Amino acid sequence: MFSSKDFKVFSEFNDVVKKYLGKDDYIVKNDQNIKIVDFMETYQWIINEAKKGFMIQRYKGLGEMNPDQLWETTMDPENRSLIRIFYEDEAAADQLFEDLMGDNVAPRKLFIEENARYAGNIDI
Repeated sequence: MFSSKDFKVFSEFNDVVKKYLGKDDYIVKNDQNIKIVDFMETYQWIINEAKKGFMIQRYKGLGEMNPDQLWETTMDPENRSLIRIFYEDEAAADQLFEDLMGDNVAPRKLFIEENARYAGNIDI
C-alpha cells in the first residue's frame, strides 16, 4: 500500500496542505465550528460525515446483485456507459481474457502479481 501511486499522491497532497493549516482553522457545518487539529483526523471526519445516510456494498461479480441493484448500477440505459474496445491482436486478447476469466487460477494470480503495482483508484 505504501508504495502505491495513490498513497504517494495523497502523501504529497498531505504535505502541501499542512503548510496552509493554521492553529485556528476550522470547518463550518450546520452552524457548528469543527476545529482542525490534524489534517488526517479532519480528513477522516469529513469521510465519515460524507458516508452518513449511505450504505456501501461491494460485490465480487454482477451475479451477486439483486435485479433492482443490477438495473440501478449497470443496466439502466439512462445511467450506464458503454465503451467500445478495439484490439489489434485477436489471439493476444483471447489469451488475456482466458487468463483473467478462465478456470485456471495460476495465470490470473501471475497477472495480478506482475501488474498490481500499476493499479490505481482501488479500495484498500
